Amino acid sequence: MEERRQEGGRLLKAGKLSQAEIARQLSVSRATVCDWAKVVESQGIKGLKSKKARGVEAKLSQEQKQRLKRILDQGAL
Repeated sequence: MEERRQEGGRLLKAGKLSQAEIARQLSVSRATVCDWAKVVESQGIKGLKSKKARGVEAKLSQEQKQRLKRILDQGAL
């Protein structure tokens, strides 16, 4: 998917195709290309790069994770 976004960004920057034509060529919706265009306008093509997923930090320490893995590896009693 990242390659598709990057290609979409390059096509948008080139300005030779309409958003609808880019959407058809890359098999995505026109709304998706419109979203890409907004990102490219404000952040450049680099803005289309995948970002690390945000989320809650793990509450288990590394030691706790290792202990849990050992317990699970042992299986049910």
